[in-house]
This record gives sequence, structure tokens and C-alpha cells, in this order.
Amino acid sequence: MFFVLGTVEGILPAPVQDDPVLDFFERKLLRQQGFEFEDAAQAARREVISFYALLQTPTLSLTFSYPQMIGKEVTLPSPYES
Repeated sequence: MFFVLGTVEGILPAPVQDDPVLDFFERKLLRQQGFEFEDAAQAARREVISFYALLQTPTLSLTFSYPQMIGKEVTLPSPYES
């Protein structure tokens, strides 16, 4: 039996964000010069693949849970939870 804790919208799946050192625009320019860097679409696909791999791990059951509040903020379940 496996449990996935904290499956809150905006946390799982993790939002794709620019790296503060090398943002997606700079990565695009470097890719045009022949360097291999992940772009935003590839980062989003990586998150999907990671989640899919998680789904393949349990052999009996998989239970998702999320806190109804974080601090004073009401949370929503991740879209993956349904």
C-alpha cells in the first residue's frame, strides 16, 4: 500500500518555473547555438512522466491525501487526485 501526501493543486503537479540562474529564454538562445537544455515544454513533460512512474510503483493500492488548509489558506485537491 502506498500513500501520496500533500496532493494539493499547484504543488502536484509541480508548476514549471524558470531557473533563476538560466531562464527559459536564455536556454532557448543557447539551444539555438547547439547546447542541450530543457525547455518549458520538456520540463512539463518530465513532471508528467515522473507522476506516471509514481502510478506504476504500487502493486496493491495507492492512496492520495491533501490538507484542507495550509496555514490559513484553503486548498484544493490536485487534478491528479480524481
